[in-house]
Amino acid sequence: MKISYKPLIVGSIIIIAIWAFSFLAIRMIFIDYPKMGQFGDLFGSINALFSGLAFAGLIYTIYLQNNELKDTHDEIIKSAKKQGLQLHLDTLNAKLIAYSTILNPQAGMKNRTIDEINLYEDEIKKKFIETLKEIERINMEDE
Repeated sequence: MKISYKPLIVGSIIIIAIWAFSFLAIRMIFIDYPKMGQFGDLFGSINALFSGLAFAGLIYTIYLQNNELKDTHDEIIKSAKKQGLQLHLDTLNAKLIAYSTILNPQAGMKNRTIDEINLYEDEIKKKFIETLKEIERINMEDE
């Protein structure tokens, strides 16, 4: 999300222009300093108002940052869960590759005889199918 500072700059320029205009207007209306001081004291409550508004804005920005921090925390937790799930799927995939290598006697099984492989073939096929079912179950849960 791109942050635009244009409203802040425009608002600051407007406030400074109003402040400068009010200074010049007061200077033209009141020639002597004691009357200018008395007139300025009338606006003491406005200073308190702006200070209160500034403090309320500060509290609101803290609230917004807190919400953003919670959202970020939730996203990090989701990402960690997905990363754990991906690791589990990678492990299951490695099992599938190992089972398929064992079931295929031409795939680097030179030290074993066909009879030794056939002895465990049913058990390996069963584990192969169980692994496929687990991957399918995980994919269904993820959706």
